[in-house]
Amino acid sequence: MPPFEPTSEDLIPSPEPQFGGVIRFLVTDPPFQSALIRGNVAEGLTTDGLLLSWSRPRDGSPCWVLELNPRWVWPDGPSVRAGDLLAAWTTGLLDDSSDLHWLLDPLGDNAVTPVEVNDVNGSMRAEGRILEVCPRRPTPDLPARFEHPATWLQRVDPVTGLLEGPGPYRQMPDGSLSAKTDYPGDGPYVDSVVPLVVEGHSSLLLRLGDAHLAVTFGPAADALIDDPVPELRLERLPAWDRTYYMWMNPDERWVNDPVFRRWVAGTIDRDEMVAYLFDDRGKRAFSLSYDGSTVPVYPLRADRPLSPMTEPRLRMVYDAADPYSETVAQRVRAVLETQQVELSLVPMARDALRRALRAGDVEIALLAHRPGSEDPVLALEGTVWWLGEGAADARALLVEASGIESRQVAARAEGAWKAEELLLADARVIPLIRLHAWLAYRASLAGLDPGADGEFRLEETWWLP
Repeated sequence: MPPFEPTSEDLIPSPEPQFGGVIRFLVTDPPFQSALIRGNVAEGLTTDGLLLSWSRPRDGSPCWVLELNPRWVWPDGPSVRAGDLLAAWTTGLLDDSSDLHWLLDPLGDNAVTPVEVNDVNGSMRAEGRILEVCPRRPTPDLPARFEHPATWLQRVDPVTGLLEGPGPYRQMPDGSLSAKTDYPGDGPYVDSVVPLVVEGHSSLLLRLGDAHLAVTFGPAADALIDDPVPELRLERLPAWDRTYYMWMNPDERWVNDPVFRRWVAGTIDRDEMVAYLFDDRGKRAFSLSYDGSTVPVYPLRADRPLSPMTEPRLRMVYDAADPYSETVAQRVRAVLETQQVELSLVPMARDALRRALRAGDVEIALLAHRPGSEDPVLALEGTVWWLGEGAADARALLVEASGIESRQVAARAEGAWKAEELLLADARVIPLIRLHAWLAYRASLAGLDPGADGEFRLEETWWLP
């Protein structure tokens, strides 16, 4: 293969960052395309972004005061106001599959039920660039909640239907991102970011130079590791690892029995699954939160707890948009069929799946734990929230743990583990495998900034000469 020869559209002629070039971002997980666009069109409420300052609660008041940065403006010119944030959040809450429901739940009357729009309006006051937020329970992790991409400021242009925000890029009709020349930050340094949506193996486009950047898993990562390309760099990206697990609804027949659930957990050879499906680019998992947890917290049952004549018929739903969920689900079905258990597989759109889970209308679900926060409590809450009444006890423990001061990292991690252990102990949650993520990119790219899963900031990324 000839060496990589960047074209004029790819390179910046000077070593100092300046506008120019294009990044072709390879997307194998379509929802990530949305996250990529939102994360760069929107602007995060972080201390280096839209937010200028926090004022912590004092004198016994539960309220926080946020001051927005006056430099940030909408594409049509007006400065961003606190009322824009309030309007965006209340609009977002109209979508019952939005992460805003658990992120803003401290503003609601009931800690374990979805927050209502009226609760948010009654707990926030916007005036100019000042937003006063008054949670209805102690919420020391409020800043961490507002760092989640779901809270970032964006809106839909009523004429074009495209997303717009105070971030570094504009969304274009073809799905690409076009740089703003009047962005108040230092970047962006490239003219555009073009998502390339593909299905299946992604290593070929990276090898050919048709794609410049990708997050890869399993066989695609393995191909690049075993047969490296000098022009490509490959780095582990642990924050983007996915832990696939089964949710067994305790309110449904068959799976309402902990003995049956533990037996199902013990029938699956996790090491074989990682090796056979993902070329050993992952590891077996017996927990959601801890990468090193490779043994179960409860004894797995090896013997079949049913009479030989009993053949359960079960139904498992999975995320139709996740390119790896179907593969894992099919492997689970094949294993259970050897144990005289019939398992039908039903793909569902992600939003519909979340609604079904919250309503308790799911018998078994194959899901992926993909933390959207570095905070241990919020990382787990973003998963447990959607499991509905069947996980209400664990959810209550997470609400309690969220009241621990954010600086007490060990105490928050312990509180999160208590909630998770409750779900693991009776096998309502059955972790299967942790799939390792790898960042692949052209050696000429500099300034890459991946955050939590689904967050990739590109305004300070540029091409080296």
